[in-house]
Amino acid sequence: MGIEQYATSLISDAKKRKKDDSKNELKSTLGLAFGTLIGKSVKSGIESKLEIGKEKFLKNEELMATKLKYKSAVDNSASFLTDQTAINESGETASEYFYGQMEPAFKERTLQEMPTTISGEERLFSTAIRSSLMPLAKQRAAEHEKGLLLAQNLDTYENFKSSYAEQIKNLKPTNIIDAAVSSASRLFSGKTKAEQEQEVVKAIQTSEMNKSAIAMAAFNERYKETKNVITSFEYATAIAAVDIQKIADEDKDIVTSTTSVLKALGDKIAKVTTTTTTDNITNEITSNESAVPDDSFDDPAGDSLKAAQGMSQVTNLESVPRSVLTPVAYAAYTKEVQNMKLSTANITSAEEYSQVASIFVNYGSDLNNLKDKFKEDTYIASLGTFRDNNIVVERMERKLKRMTDRTSPEFKTLKEELSGIYKSWAVAATEFTEQSLAVLRKNTSIPANPNKMDAKQYRSLSPAAQAIVDNLTPEEFKLKYGQ
Repeated sequence: MGIEQYATSLISDAKKRKKDDSKNELKSTLGLAFGTLIGKSVKSGIESKLEIGKEKFLKNEELMATKLKYKSAVDNSASFLTDQTAINESGETASEYFYGQMEPAFKERTLQEMPTTISGEERLFSTAIRSSLMPLAKQRAAEHEKGLLLAQNLDTYENFKSSYAEQIKNLKPTNIIDAAVSSASRLFSGKTKAEQEQEVVKAIQTSEMNKSAIAMAAFNERYKETKNVITSFEYATAIAAVDIQKIADEDKDIVTSTTSVLKALGDKIAKVTTTTTTDNITNEITSNESAVPDDSFDDPAGDSLKAAQGMSQVTNLESVPRSVLTPVAYAAYTKEVQNMKLSTANITSAEEYSQVASIFVNYGSDLNNLKDKFKEDTYIASLGTFRDNNIVVERMERKLKRMTDRTSPEFKTLKEELSGIYKSWAVAATEFTEQSLAVLRKNTSIPANPNKMDAKQYRSLSPAAQAIVDNLTPEEFKLKYGQ
């Protein structure tokens, strides 16, 4: 082949390759474009389906969440309604009901933290417990009231608003028992004895007792003198017992009081319980009495404390002297007993009882210390007899305690003799107590505040002014005071 022919052939092949390349390039380009269009279409379809699925999922999720919130709201609402049913059945206020629910756990925890010197004094411990726990009970009652209102207005699911669920959930307490235990721990745990006593002082100063100006003045006076919360509390509750009781009763329509005393009935000792109900609306007073045998003096050697408590129930050395002595003398008597490291409210043996009784008789033997109604020779003579009888019991109990052989015939004989002396003492002490009460009631035919003047206004009057108000007829009282 010549050079010309070879050149022509190369040119022809080049043209052919170029044409083929162009075709391939076009095919490649068309193919790529077609593939891209198909890919975009598929992707668009998938994404569209995913968006629809996602929207349905979110809607279902929102629906389920709302249903769960509604169920939670219903459950919580049921809890508030259940609590209200229990409150209604108890006949108490919501605060008192929740206090009763929390008090056992609070008391148990407090007993673990508080010194036994305080927890062992029942009235003081109860006051400290109530004053410390009642704010928590009132807070729970307020939450309950709000929750109950929401629960009563909870609509159907179709009209349900999720905000209701949140509000009810926020008002629903975690656990009132846990709350009580935590509260007790915060108050007393990890604190020194002095710090714990200050918590008790604070509890007393914010308790129901602070409504009595007499009680708080007495407490603060004695605490300043002794720096002892137990001594100060006992002194205040003794001095202001009548005022404290009046305040406790003044807001009640029905007042029920129960007193129990031991009395000698023939050769038996019985606990006589008198329940008195006063209707402050109708002024109707009803009373009933029951008696059951008591064994306080059957085995005095076996349980000296039980016998001493029995003696205190026959003649109470806190209330009887309060009835007999003038306020100034009674305050001095109470302080002297405390200064002897004794207590009018917590007597633990016949020996202690005899010592306290002797202090009382010493004060009662001075005419200047007696209220006018008791300034009689016969009553003063009965005070001396009362002291002598106590001394006999005390001596017999001491003699019995000195005997080490409790199986000997001598011990048995002495024990029977002491039991007989106790019962003889109960007969004489019963007569003394009834005589004291009889003198107190003498010439007192008009009950206090018979016209039912406002209790606070009545207490603010002097005794002489109260007597004038008491003697007004209902018509005169209404005309003068418009009540």
